[in-house]
Formats: sequence, C-alpha cells, structure tokens
Amino acid sequence: MKKSHNKVSLLPVFAVLFVALLVFFTPWKIWSWLFSGLMPGKTERTTLNESVKVWVSSRSGLYYCADSTLFGSVSPGVYMAQGEALQKGYRPAEAQPCRDK
Repeated sequence: MKKSHNKVSLLPVFAVLFVALLVFFTPWKIWSWLFSGLMPGKTERTTLNESVKVWVSSRSGLYYCADSTLFGSVSPGVYMAQGEALQKGYRPAEAQPCRDK
C-alpha cells in the first residue's frame, strides 16, 4: 500500500507571522498618529497657534516646524502660517502641530 503525503503550504503561516511582526514591532508613535483622529477627546487644533511660521513642502504635503532640520530646506516649498497650511490640507511632518517657543 502506498502512503500519500499531503504537502502543507507554508505561505499562509509565513503571511500571518509577517503581519503579526509588523503589528507588534511598529513604533507606538506611528500607531497613535494613524489613529489619533479616531480617538475621542480634545483635538490639538483647538490649542495650537495658527500664526506660527512653518515650511511647507508642496511635493510631500507636509509642513515643518522651525526646530526641524528640514525647515526651509525641502524643495519645492514655501513659508506660510501654520493655520494657512492646515487649511490648505498640509499635515505636520512630526505628527504634532508646531508650538510657540
């Protein structure tokens, strides 16, 4: 009598392992930034100073605060007030709005 062996595909096992590693080893700062809009509570927009000068990168859609190393150096870009940048749809590069210093 011949024994038949069924080959088990390891692809689903590796796929589940990969996703689990991705979820557990992603920095919490990224997860909190991704889901910050879904969490109830006080929004950052009510407490930020909209007149703070920021550097807006028109290519990436992000803006940089004055303490950032990329402030004024990413091109193409322009200076504008933080409130104007937010109204035009730009997002803070550091996931937090710029503060007064």
